[in-house]
Amino acid sequence: MSARTLARTVTKAVRRPVRTTRVLLDRRAWAGLAWFVRDARSWQPADADQLVTSRRYRSYKSYVAHQRSKLALLDLSEYDRRFRAALAARLAGEDWTGRSVLCLAARLGTEVKAFHDVGAFAVGIDLNPGEENPWVLHGDFHHLVFPNRCVDAVYCNALDHALDLDRTVDEIRRVLRPDGRLIVDAQQGVADAAFDAWAATAWKETDDLVKAIEARGMTLLDRHGITEPWPGEQLVFVTSR
Repeated sequence: MSARTLARTVTKAVRRPVRTTRVLLDRRAWAGLAWFVRDARSWQPADADQLVTSRRYRSYKSYVAHQRSKLALLDLSEYDRRFRAALAARLAGEDWTGRSVLCLAARLGTEVKAFHDVGAFAVGIDLNPGEENPWVLHGDFHHLVFPNRCVDAVYCNALDHALDLDRTVDEIRRVLRPDGRLIVDAQQGVADAAFDAWAATAWKETDDLVKAIEARGMTLLDRHGITEPWPGEQLVFVTSR
């Protein structure tokens, strides 16, 4: 966890003691803190040929504990308000009425709400959707429970949280209908920006992420810069025939 993130978290804890008490009683928060103490320095060494880099985890259980702790440890309420409006504005240029959308690693369901705002039928999955979350189901984007060719689009702004990027993209391609769209909000590569403390995968340049996704049977249709939820690019792919 970066010093800036830690400082913001402590400040919010002082200002919001009720939420702090809830965090202290959350076993997922404690599991995440234990992970940061024990395993935070776990990036695999990169070399000139390694354009997509992943963390080393002790086990899949360790990966899950790390990822689940983000919602438990961070206050995402401001993110929910700000990003919902920004994403809905981006989506408004296309007719989403009645189209089915699966949102991956959706946390509070911010992206699900944005798709609802433009008329889509959307649902999210996350390793830790929190309690009483009507927008997001418990799920793992490495092992989607949905049938083949069942959705019109998949949205994800958290491919950097994938333990196995290839497997995640394979699962996305499996559930997409023919000519289905994959919409990725991608952070800039590590050459331009620091990834957050919960990232499990990083890419040197955004083009490296594009190549990795296209290698799994997707074709890039469009890309443009974004400023929310962070500086990066929106990448739109279609399933290759």
